[in-house]
Amino acid sequence: YYSTKPDIPVANLTYKITSFDFKQSFDYLGLFQSLAPIFSQVQGSFSSNMNINTTIQPDLSPNMNSLSGIAGFNINHAFVKNVEVFKKITALTNLEGLDNIELNNISINTVVKDGKVLIEPFELPVKDMKLTIGGAQGLDKSLDYDIAIDIPWDKLGKASTMTNSLLAKNPIPGLNGLHPDVIRFNFDVGGNANSPTVKMLKPSAAIGGQSVKEAMKESFTNQIKNSFLGNNTSDSTTSNKSVKEQLKDNFLSGGNNNDSVKTTPTEQIKQGIKGLFKNK
Repeated sequence: YYSTKPDIPVANLTYKITSFDFKQSFDYLGLFQSLAPIFSQVQGSFSSNMNINTTIQPDLSPNMNSLSGIAGFNINHAFVKNVEVFKKITALTNLEGLDNIELNNISINTVVKDGKVLIEPFELPVKDMKLTIGGAQGLDKSLDYDIAIDIPWDKLGKASTMTNSLLAKNPIPGLNGLHPDVIRFNFDVGGNANSPTVKMLKPSAAIGGQSVKEAMKESFTNQIKNSFLGNNTSDSTTSNKSVKEQLKDNFLSGGNNNDSVKTTPTEQIKQGIKGLFKNK
């Protein structure tokens, strides 16, 4: 799809792909170098749906900071190795198993807006642990993530000494000094993909009440509403309407509509948006 405002051409890129290799996608497709730098550390393949809008610059290249839309990734089987964020979590906690994570049947939904990728919270089982991950990253590789790790007390292993010390300084309310059956470690991830920072927050008990995934998703949904469906009513291009409709279906109404939007770009815009797939 292609439309114009005064001096600002707009293009829409929609695709559905299956069985793409993570490492090769990162090495050869410039879009994924911006959207998902972690691809360089994943071994395996993925499938994806994407519907992205971008303004086109005078040289017909996409303006990466204008990217807006949605992208979903499905991972049947893959491995993530030696991720710097998980290395730092391991150094803080002595938790075992984060150096080589196996991914099975994981779905990750993202929303792209004005140079930022919002990640819908998702759960990731790792040995005896359950990781919940959500947040955002910039196309400049800046990071702003929340990570929660739930693990049964009797599975702490080498992390038990650190955990006892942590609880002595930060007792969990309502437990009267006792330890929970399942403890939750909470982390704030910042910095950038090349040099991330990890701050360990107060622990909590992973029992009852609102799940950490539900709490993270509230924040995610609010960011979508503010970014796409708030006070900005001036943008009425067909492509943006399509994105907003998919956002409502996929994230704001509990639906799961993965159908691609059919578009027919002109030859000029095909040349323009091909920059999204050039190796940088």
